[in-house]
Amino acid sequence: MSRHKQLAVLLSRAERGVLTPDEAAALRTAVAELAADRDRLARDVAAAERDIVEAEQRTEQAEQQLAAIRVELEESHRRRNDARADRRNAEHEARRAEDTLARTRKQLAEAEETSLRYARHLAAAQRACGAPDWPTLAATIRDRTATPA
Repeated sequence: MSRHKQLAVLLSRAERGVLTPDEAAALRTAVAELAADRDRLARDVAAAERDIVEAEQRTEQAEQQLAAIRVELEESHRRRNDARADRRNAEHEARRAEDTLARTRKQLAEAEETSLRYARHLAAAQRACGAPDWPTLAATIRDRTATPA
């Protein structure tokens, strides 16, 4: 006979007042078992509720960590994109600087060529006027300014 049926029979006999001492002891034992079961179940429910609260706290902490990681990831992406933009800008500036350097070198070469042409023209004009050649000018000046010994 199941425990529930057994309790139903014992309670029915107790209501009618025909409970034997053995049946009274069995009823008392069954009630004590039910109370013990209820206490055990109450402890189990309390432990389960504590576990749920702890799990919810861990979940909240994990969600906060995840949110922080997402913010950090977004910041990392932003810094990476900024670095890429900075690199592109630097590369652009380097190309512009190289272009400017090439133009400046070309202008310098043209200026040197113009200076050389002018120096040749000047030397030719001075030679035409009877002036000494540039390579010997220092010696000529030295010779003309030296005091006779």
